[in-house]
Amino acid sequence: MTRRARVDFEGTPPTPRAPAPGFPGLSVDGSGAVYGPSGTPLKRVRARTRGNLLVNCARGAEDGRSWIPVDEVVCSAFHGPKPSSDHWAKNLSGDMYDNRPENVAWVLKSAGA
Repeated sequence: MTRRARVDFEGTPPTPRAPAPGFPGLSVDGSGAVYGPSGTPLKRVRARTRGNLLVNCARGAEDGRSWIPVDEVVCSAFHGPKPSSDHWAKNLSGDMYDNRPENVAWVLKSAGA
Protein backbone atom coordinates (compact mmCIF):
# COMPACT_ATOMS: atom_id res chain seq x y z
CA MET A 1 0.00 0.00 0.00
CA THR A 2 1.47 3.35 -1.02
CA ARG A 3 0.75 6.58 0.78
CA ARG A 4 -0.85 9.37 -1.17
CA ALA A 5 0.68 12.83 -0.98
CA ARG A 6 -1.19 15.20 1.30
CA VAL A 7 -3.12 17.88 -0.57
CA ASP A 8 -3.82 21.29 0.93
CA PHE A 9 -7.06 23.18 0.26
CA GLU A 10 -8.11 23.99 -3.30
CA GLY A 11 -6.57 20.73 -4.53
CA THR A 12 -3.00 21.99 -4.86
CA PRO A 13 -0.11 19.89 -3.58
CA PRO A 14 1.56 21.26 -0.44
CA THR A 15 4.41 23.67 -1.01
CA PRO A 16 7.10 24.82 1.41
CA ARG A 17 5.98 27.60 3.72
CA ALA A 18 7.83 30.83 4.39
CA PRO A 19 7.55 32.69 7.70
CA ALA A 20 6.07 36.19 7.44
CA PRO A 21 8.31 38.81 9.13
CA GLY A 22 6.25 41.20 11.23
CA PHE A 23 3.44 38.67 11.68
CA PRO A 24 4.36 36.36 14.60
CA GLY A 25 3.42 32.73 14.04
CA LEU A 26 2.10 33.20 10.50
CA SER A 27 3.52 31.46 7.45
CA VAL A 28 2.59 31.48 3.77
CA ASP A 29 2.86 28.91 1.01
CA GLY A 30 3.43 29.44 -2.72
CA SER A 31 -0.29 29.56 -3.49
CA GLY A 32 -0.77 32.55 -1.17
CA ALA A 33 -2.51 30.61 1.60
CA VAL A 34 -1.80 31.98 5.10
CA TYR A 35 -1.29 29.53 7.96
CA GLY A 36 -1.66 30.22 11.67
CA PRO A 37 0.66 29.16 14.49
CA SER A 38 -1.01 25.72 14.66
CA GLY A 39 -0.24 25.08 10.98
CA THR A 40 -3.84 25.23 9.77
CA PRO A 41 -4.88 27.58 6.96
CA LEU A 42 -6.58 30.76 8.16
CA LYS A 43 -10.00 31.63 6.78
CA ARG A 44 -9.93 34.52 4.34
CA VAL A 45 -12.65 37.19 4.52
CA ARG A 46 -13.38 39.86 1.93
CA ALA A 47 -12.78 43.43 3.14
CA ARG A 48 -15.60 45.88 2.65
CA THR A 49 -13.50 48.96 1.97
CA ARG A 50 -10.38 48.18 -0.06
CA GLY A 51 -11.65 45.09 -1.92
CA ASN A 52 -9.03 42.63 -0.78
CA LEU A 53 -8.94 39.55 1.42
CA LEU A 54 -8.18 39.67 5.15
CA VAL A 55 -7.19 37.06 7.70
CA ASN A 56 -7.99 37.33 11.39
CA CYS A 57 -5.34 36.10 13.75
CA ALA A 58 -5.39 36.31 17.52
CA ARG A 59 -1.82 37.58 17.84
CA GLY A 60 -2.05 40.10 15.02
CA ALA A 61 0.78 42.00 13.45
CA GLU A 62 3.62 43.59 15.36
CA ASP A 63 1.70 46.88 15.17
CA GLY A 64 -1.26 45.39 17.07
CA ARG A 65 -3.69 44.78 14.19
CA SER A 66 -5.75 41.61 14.24
CA TRP A 67 -7.30 41.84 10.74
CA ILE A 68 -4.47 41.72 8.22
CA PRO A 69 -4.59 41.90 4.39
CA VAL A 70 -3.53 38.59 2.83
CA ASP A 71 -1.48 40.35 0.14
CA GLU A 72 0.49 42.15 2.86
CA VAL A 73 1.35 38.89 4.65
CA VAL A 74 2.37 37.20 1.37
CA CYS A 75 4.46 40.21 0.33
CA SER A 76 6.22 40.22 3.69
CA ALA A 77 6.98 36.51 3.51
CA PHE A 78 8.33 36.43 -0.04
CA HIS A 79 9.56 39.99 -0.74
CA GLY A 80 10.79 41.03 2.70
CA PRO A 81 9.34 43.46 5.24
CA LYS A 82 7.53 46.62 4.17
CA PRO A 83 10.25 49.02 2.89
CA SER A 84 8.65 52.12 4.46
CA SER A 85 5.37 53.47 5.75
CA ASP A 86 4.85 54.94 2.26
CA HIS A 87 4.56 51.43 0.76
CA TRP A 88 1.62 49.06 0.64
CA ALA A 89 1.10 45.58 -0.78
CA LYS A 90 -0.61 45.58 -4.15
CA ASN A 91 -2.20 42.70 -6.00
CA LEU A 92 -0.81 43.15 -9.53
CA SER A 93 -3.54 41.36 -11.49
CA GLY A 94 -6.43 42.93 -9.61
CA ASP A 95 -7.82 39.47 -8.72
CA MET A 96 -8.10 39.58 -4.93
CA TYR A 97 -8.18 35.77 -4.77
CA ASP A 98 -4.82 35.41 -6.54
CA ASN A 99 -2.26 36.13 -3.83
CA ARG A 100 0.64 34.10 -5.19
CA PRO A 101 4.06 35.67 -4.47
CA GLU A 102 4.60 36.58 -8.12
CA ASN A 103 1.28 38.47 -8.16
CA VAL A 104 1.92 40.78 -5.17
CA ALA A 105 4.48 43.53 -4.71
CA TRP A 106 5.34 46.46 -2.45
CA VAL A 107 4.44 49.71 -4.21
CA LEU A 108 4.49 53.36 -3.16
CA LYS A 109 1.07 54.56 -2.03
CA SER A 110 1.07 57.39 -4.59
CA ALA A 111 1.98 54.99 -7.43
CA GLY A 112 -0.43 52.23 -6.42
CA ALA A 113 -3.68 54.18 -6.47
